[in-house]
Amino acid sequence: MELLERDDALAQLLGALAEARAGRGMLAVVGGEAGIGKTSLVRRLTQEAGDARVLWGGCDDLAVPRPLGPFHDMAAGGAVRVGAHLGDGDRSGIFAAVMAELGERAPTVCVIEDAHWADIATIDVLTFVARRIADVSALLVVTVREDELAAGHPLRRALGAAPGAHSRRLSLSPLSADAVRRLAGRDAARLHGLTGGNPFLVTEMLSAGHGGTPGGVRDAVLSRAARLGAGARHALEVVSVVPARAERDLLDAVAGDAAAALAECEAVGLLVSEPGAVRFRHELARLAVEETLPGSRRIELNRLVLRALEARDADAARLAHHAERAEDPAAVTRHGLRAARAAARAASHREASALYRRVLAHGAPLPDAERADVLDEGSEQAYHANEPDRATETRERAVELRRTLGEPRALCMSLVGLSRTRWWIGDRVGSEAAADEAVAVVRDLPPTRELARAESNLSQLLMLTQRDAEAIAWGERALELARSLDDTEVIVHAMTNVGTSLMRTDYDAGRGMLERAIVLGRDAGMVDHVCRAMINVAWDAIEFGRHAEGRALAERGLAYSREHEMWGYADYLVTMLARVEMTMGAWDAARARLDGLLEGSGFQFVVGRIPALEVLGLVGLRRGDASAARHLEEAWELARETRELQRLRPIACARAEAGWLVGDAAAVDAVTAETYALALERGHAWDLGELAVWRHRAGLLDAPPAGCAEPYALEMAGDWRAAAEWWGRLEAPYARAVAQMSGDDPAALTEALEVLDGLGATATAARARARLRDLGVTRVPRGPRPGTRANPAGLSPRQLEIARLAAQGLTNAQIATRLVLSDRTVEHHVAAAVGKLGVADRTGIAAALRAHGAEAGGGTAPS
Repeated sequence: MELLERDDALAQLLGALAEARAGRGMLAVVGGEAGIGKTSLVRRLTQEAGDARVLWGGCDDLAVPRPLGPFHDMAAGGAVRVGAHLGDGDRSGIFAAVMAELGERAPTVCVIEDAHWADIATIDVLTFVARRIADVSALLVVTVREDELAAGHPLRRALGAAPGAHSRRLSLSPLSADAVRRLAGRDAARLHGLTGGNPFLVTEMLSAGHGGTPGGVRDAVLSRAARLGAGARHALEVVSVVPARAERDLLDAVAGDAAAALAECEAVGLLVSEPGAVRFRHELARLAVEETLPGSRRIELNRLVLRALEARDADAARLAHHAERAEDPAAVTRHGLRAARAAARAASHREASALYRRVLAHGAPLPDAERADVLDEGSEQAYHANEPDRATETRERAVELRRTLGEPRALCMSLVGLSRTRWWIGDRVGSEAAADEAVAVVRDLPPTRELARAESNLSQLLMLTQRDAEAIAWGERALELARSLDDTEVIVHAMTNVGTSLMRTDYDAGRGMLERAIVLGRDAGMVDHVCRAMINVAWDAIEFGRHAEGRALAERGLAYSREHEMWGYADYLVTMLARVEMTMGAWDAARARLDGLLEGSGFQFVVGRIPALEVLGLVGLRRGDASAARHLEEAWELARETRELQRLRPIACARAEAGWLVGDAAAVDAVTAETYALALERGHAWDLGELAVWRHRAGLLDAPPAGCAEPYALEMAGDWRAAAEWWGRLEAPYARAVAQMSGDDPAALTEALEVLDGLGATATAARARARLRDLGVTRVPRGPRPGTRANPAGLSPRQLEIARLAAQGLTNAQIATRLVLSDRTVEHHVAAAVGKLGVADRTGIAAALRAHGAEAGGGTAPS
């Protein structure tokens, strides 16, 4: 069949294939709504690919996706290296096998169809391969329904992993009225209106003989089905309950010798043949048939399919899907647990979590001990899937059940898990209660791993609240016991706690212990623990004013967490980098790092949002942005729930700065008094110093308290020049400028004003100008005029990038696909650009950019 209005898209794909053939591997993402023609386009590409090797795998619309489903398809099609590693849980083996398959013969076209249904393990492989696609002579083609990629969908990150020069984005548009006219002849206008130009809907309606006047695709599909005999209708209904494709031997087992019946279905255009299988021409057609089945008929067919698949020892995820639809609780439990554990081994944590939920909701009753195990396993998978509320609720059910079973060691481990998930959701009181109980239930037993783990967990909570002497004591107890038991996991966990606390009193000794924990954890393959240790060492370096060092350590942690697809940790490290970049004066870069992040899956836990909100709030506050107060208020509410000084102090200081900017000493006192008292009790030198200096600037404190960090102590002692020099050495230009503002030297104040103007800190600069006038300076610099700035409209780098794309005529959805952002994020940026450029709507963006000399095509902003 002719592909109408797809010549440009096909040419782009063939061009990408030519690049791959020349040794420059490419990723091509083909996006569009259901029925838009993605599969037809890619099949045409493979037909015109000449001698290229083709690997093809699809993701299925199962209740819970098959782990690594597309790669099972490829293995069945001859990708033997991939097949050798499926099912063994060896992620690195799968990664290496897929890369080897892509490099076996040049060129290779590898197609991942319907990636919006992909499981996390498949997305992890896509991320790994996309990042390295330039290294192989292959074209990786991924088809996706753009409208099914919600904000924060992990596939967005995977599709953005390829180097820009090795990536192509194709967004297929509906057919024009002219194209529909070529297909339909008369009544084309009405048909175009009914279908919106969707190629599948157009062809379905035309094939059903409705001449462009039917009520919808469902009627078009069912009108064809009505022509079938009883045997063919039965076969069609069987195929309708099997997502994606149905194997011919499966259909023979369920419907007898189905060859003639399937041929009849093909003759009316409902089914198409593939090697060894049949499928509907489109998923929409399958759903149209399945949804018309009476409930009892659907259950009966799923039971028949389930029994046939069981006889073939089919994939556990497929069996679990049909077991649930067959309303067979015993089968749901049997196959669901096997599928959940397989998904967990494959690191498909989201799918594993969903499968455990289905077993618990729809499966057969389990003995209490086994049910408690399943609850614990489900909670662990929800935790790794960034579902902290679900992880907590599930673990609470496990703990409640285990309290009745008289198994203190198992109860201890459930309580340790509960303590961790409660901390993630900001429930400090509940976390501590679970931690205390975990130690208590095994304290009187002979020394065990469970006691060591509970003691280390308690050490961690104490470390987080900066009760460092206690944290070190409990951590060393856990270390001694873990070493006697040769338990490497607890050793690494406890060393991370002790090392973090130790850094606050003996920086080098603490950092050395953390580095040893990282090496030990890496050697043992303990990715989660390595990520935590890398975060802690970077966080403390930044907290102690070692900004360049901390930034390098955070970059190391980010690279490691991304390499191992630990996206919750990666997102948290992004906020840490934004925070240190803000301190070092790269405000636009800091904000650009956070674009869309607060909407993403990595920020469903409380502590992850706080530093991101701090950056957005502080930069906005200093630049006079009205949204700053909202960001800081949310951050403060979250920080209060944690009861941790490391969360409270930065936000208390940000709120103090807001009061100082408007000369409200009472406000500074109100927002710092309680946190300052906490810092006096247990804070380190930099906690104490930052809080004290804001109180000093507001006239609430005359002299520096004992033990506060040097640059703060110098300013409070009146030596603002030495304080400013300190901040200069620490590469903190804003802090240096504010220290200079506490003096009475007009030259230093003018120098500070230049820095503040360069940062765009209009609110702080206004205070500096007022200070110069108070000192009698009559010629106070006016500040930069709008026309002299690099970005005259005041747009952020991301806003400028999106404005340029909008000026080129791209829709929000197309921009979101190209930049791997959510539609809502793009919508916000377009609205901000419209407002800052002073135009009525997006149609005026292009002219406004030209007027400012920043027209479309002028380059891409960094992100």
